[in-house]
Amino acid sequence: QYFRLSITVSDGNGSCSGILNVIVLPVIHDTVNFTVGSQSVRIRENKGPLFPVTSVHAVSNTRIFYRIVDPVTAFRIDEKTGKITTTSNLDLDLHPNLRFNTLVISAYTENLQSSATAVVNITVEDVNDIAPWCRPAVIVKEVPETTAIGRILEHLSCTDPDFSNTSLHYRIQSNTNSIYKFRMQNNELQVRNQKSYSNTILLVSLCYMVNNTLTYDSAEMASVNFQYAASIVVTDTGIPQLTTTVSVFVTVTPVNKYPPVFHLPVVFFVEEDAPLGTDVANVNATDRDWKFNDLEFSIVGGNTNDPPTFYINQMNGHIILLTKLDFEERQSYTLTIQAKDLNNDILPDPKNQKTSWQNITIYVQDINDNPPVCHPPYYEETIYSTREKELPIVSLTCTDRDINSVLTYSIVGGNTNNRFFMDDNNLLSRDTFSYSFIGIYDPTTFELLVKVTDEPDPKLSTIVTVIVHVVPWTTTTSTKPTTHT
Repeated sequence: QYFRLSITVSDGNGSCSGILNVIVLPVIHDTVNFTVGSQSVRIRENKGPLFPVTSVHAVSNTRIFYRIVDPVTAFRIDEKTGKITTTSNLDLDLHPNLRFNTLVISAYTENLQSSATAVVNITVEDVNDIAPWCRPAVIVKEVPETTAIGRILEHLSCTDPDFSNTSLHYRIQSNTNSIYKFRMQNNELQVRNQKSYSNTILLVSLCYMVNNTLTYDSAEMASVNFQYAASIVVTDTGIPQLTTTVSVFVTVTPVNKYPPVFHLPVVFFVEEDAPLGTDVANVNATDRDWKFNDLEFSIVGGNTNDPPTFYINQMNGHIILLTKLDFEERQSYTLTIQAKDLNNDILPDPKNQKTSWQNITIYVQDINDNPPVCHPPYYEETIYSTREKELPIVSLTCTDRDINSVLTYSIVGGNTNNRFFMDDNNLLSRDTFSYSFIGIYDPTTFELLVKVTDEPDPKLSTIVTVIVHVVPWTTTTSTKPTTHT
């Protein structure tokens, strides 16, 4: 329909007029409606660009187009299909503001005469894709073996760089030689069981501490160059869980802690006829510092003869005989042995060497090595043939330097007709001399050889000569001696 209107406008001062043409158009009933007016969607981060997020759908009797009312850089919508996709890779660790997104979507007709809106809430979920970061990344320490239990070796600081910043769990992973040696604690929470290396620590800043006595003095530690090796495994609570391993290398340096210790025996015996060079004693001492028993021996007392009687091997403690021994001159030697360890701290310092002393006694055992000696070695006596047999003709004076020797006497020569015998060291006659011309006629001079023998074995002996002159006597009565020569 068409309407032509004449319009006059007037006030008290005048008026004006004009024509208004009105064309009434028919109403077109093409409305736009979304099938879902509001929806919420969750997607994972780091899916890359053009990742499909969701789709919106509107209905109308005519062709429909879609657009985002307030455009955002992270998402786009296909104007024909309503498919919403990402424009780039969404990384919450770099752009945490992309966590929550609200898109207002407009659906409109081609002639823009009808439209509708819908709301799409997009939540970007964090993906645990970055392992914890720790400082320092490797712990390398050098400490003396006397390091006290509880001493802090390192402050370990770990963080989770992921957007979600999950809590962290810690455990010590030890090998055979480092098990139970270390623990972690901080000012707020300690490891509950010192002998556990898998307890959880929920705090970020930790101390790595000595948990048990460290040692340098073992063959096992020498085999690994005196280094304890362990690892701190740091695990986050994200999905999936990620871990970081902090390697720990603690090298132990030596401390000379132990003095040498002497062991039995400390009493030794050597025969007095032992040849020069005889190993007469073996001093035994040990040192618990590694290298074990690395000692130097010396004689510092009791070996004052010139030349010295004994020599000690500095390396093994064997005592060697240097001069002849004589039991009759000296029966024992007391020597003071010094054992000095050759271990030092990491820096050589003679002041830190440990020294011990031990007295040992070497007893000289008597050997029958001296023959008897008689003074004088020659005797001469004159007796009557009627001399009483109980009276000694001579008494030999003999000695033996061997203290334990026992002397025995025997006539071994010149005892014609067996007229004489020995009673200990006394020479006696049997009172049986015969000077009858019709019977046995004894000599008037006897040259007796008396053998003086010592004991025990090996038996040594000497010979004493005794000249006895016998004066025949006609009486049958025994007489006492009248003369001695």
